[in-house]
Amino acid sequence: MMIEKLKNRAELLHNKKYVNASSKIQDLIIALNKKEIPTDFISTINKDIKTLNLFFGTDKQVIKLTKKTTSKILKFVDSKLKLVSKNHHRNIGLVMGMLFGPIVTLPFDGFGYSGLGMILGLVVGIGIGTKLDEKAAKEGKQLDIEHVGY
Repeated sequence: MMIEKLKNRAELLHNKKYVNASSKIQDLIIALNKKEIPTDFISTINKDIKTLNLFFGTDKQVIKLTKKTTSKILKFVDSKLKLVSKNHHRNIGLVMGMLFGPIVTLPFDGFGYSGLGMILGLVVGIGIGTKLDEKAAKEGKQLDIEHVGY
């Protein structure tokens, strides 16, 4: 069983935001179709694609739903199948390092070392995230896409 294709919306091909959003979800569908996914999970993903394909609204609403559907499918396959996009863990590590690095340095001198803490947090976060991405790639749990998020 294959994941359904995204309906071609020729009337929106002039809109760069739609072209970008639709190409991301199409790349995701192609990457997922290359993986061994249980039929019940494919059915769940196909329901989301069908909802998107049958949706009629303004250009802005279609773009918003396309982005939302892409994120929803990525979260679903991550939680159920542990499949992630390239650099998924690195990107999370980067954000976590930026958030928690300065907090770790607070006991030393208040906010005086917060810049140093942010740099150290970034380095540690990116390092850990990169190792987790490498592990996912070795285990065949990495999709052949790079999702930057919405």
